[in-house]
Amino acid sequence: MDNTILVQEAIHSMRQLKGKKGALAFKIDLHKAFDSVDWKYLREVLIDFNLPDQLVRLMMFSVTSLQLSVIWNGEELPYFQPKRGLRQGDPLSPYLFIMGQLANSFSSACGIPLTHDLGIYLGVPIIHGRFKASNYKHILEKMKIKLAGWKQKSLSLAGKRTLVQSVTSSIPTYNMQTVLLPSSTCSAIDSLNRKFLWDSDIQTNKPHLVHWNDICLPRRYGGLGVRSAKEFNKALIAKLGWQLLLGGEKPWCQAIKHKYLHSASFSSCNPTPSSSITWRSILKTRDVLQLGTRWRVGSGCNIQLWNDIWAALRLLWRGKVLTNSVRFERHMAPAPVCPRCEQSPETPLHLLRDCFYSRLVWESAHTFALESRFALESVNLIHDTRAPRWVSWTPPPHPYLKLNTDGSHNHHSGKAAAGGLIRDHNRRWVHGFAVNVGLTTSFLAELWGCREGLKLAHSLGIQQLVLEMDSLLAIQLIQNRQVSAGPASMLLIGHLCVDRFL
Repeated sequence: MDNTILVQEAIHSMRQLKGKKGALAFKIDLHKAFDSVDWKYLREVLIDFNLPDQLVRLMMFSVTSLQLSVIWNGEELPYFQPKRGLRQGDPLSPYLFIMGQLANSFSSACGIPLTHDLGIYLGVPIIHGRFKASNYKHILEKMKIKLAGWKQKSLSLAGKRTLVQSVTSSIPTYNMQTVLLPSSTCSAIDSLNRKFLWDSDIQTNKPHLVHWNDICLPRRYGGLGVRSAKEFNKALIAKLGWQLLLGGEKPWCQAIKHKYLHSASFSSCNPTPSSSITWRSILKTRDVLQLGTRWRVGSGCNIQLWNDIWAALRLLWRGKVLTNSVRFERHMAPAPVCPRCEQSPETPLHLLRDCFYSRLVWESAHTFALESRFALESVNLIHDTRAPRWVSWTPPPHPYLKLNTDGSHNHHSGKAAAGGLIRDHNRRWVHGFAVNVGLTTSFLAELWGCREGLKLAHSLGIQQLVLEMDSLLAIQLIQNRQVSAGPASMLLIGHLCVDRFL
């Protein structure tokens, strides 16, 4: 399989060459080629290499001092001397064989024809043109020959299932390990297996009593465990992606990395129009890997914080991520303390924000955007479906602190939440909050966020504060008491904390 992928990539690279200089590939059956090398031509090649005459005579003596005999009906016939060919197993023979210089001379002397169709290599067609279903018609022919040779009338359904699983489904396996077969080919493979399973004659089209998808289910789910050609093909190609993901050192892995990855990672790169069919097949099965793999941080040397795909925050806030606090409550850990800072219990809030090491991460990020606004301390998550946008944040002048607040509500359920945070002139986190507001409008959620933020600042004894929010109406309501917002104005105007900062 490794050699098949290397050959396919080499042929693909040759087709991508541009300019006047072309490329040449030899597809050689070494046994037949060794037997057909002309001795006269070989001698001329050695002379063209300017080898000493004595060395040429010595090499040719080794090649021509050969006698063969044929055993006929158990008796050895008289010896005879051939006129061409190299000794099989002689360590000198491979070097003599590859010393030919010109393709045409090599072809005429050795009897190897020039061709534009490289055919099949190790049972797999070499794709050097358009990717077509006809390249894999030999698979269907082999399956038809197998099915036609069995006496189906004497087989039970269980016997047919065994033959389909162990014989016909294994015929295309080697081809499936190098490329995603065309959908029509996979459908034809399944069709042949279906007809054999239900019919006494694969040429007829009798009713099938059970849907093919149900038959392909595992036995524990009520199926027969027969493999679907397309899904089995995807699983085999996904194994190639898994080897790349692990940083495989096989020659084909190194060739793929050098050709396509460069500085990009396997999980983030995209195919290009000039990508080979093997590489495009591997990239198409990344979704299969994502279903069955989990990325572990490890030493953290290869982490890209803002570009890597992280687990959804929703899992953390719903308690599906086992922090030490949860593990301690379930008697799975000796203590609830954070293993990083060893100072406080490892809660979701501590893990994301309050831990010393988490603070270092947030302080290093001057600007950032989140696709989901999440509320802290067991507040329901409200997903914002709008496209995220980058917002610059300007620190307040010393010794002021800045309070940023925001509110949002779900258009379908009407539920709203608000939150905010206080930072100093060095962009350092001071405090934060989040609250559930209930069923209300987005504007009222903004006011609730402002109100709770001012209350928090007042409780912390902050006297010099800059308030920043994105609701123009709420700002006008605070700055100009004459602006009417109905009963909502009482949230701010009637509250003690507003007057302390105005």
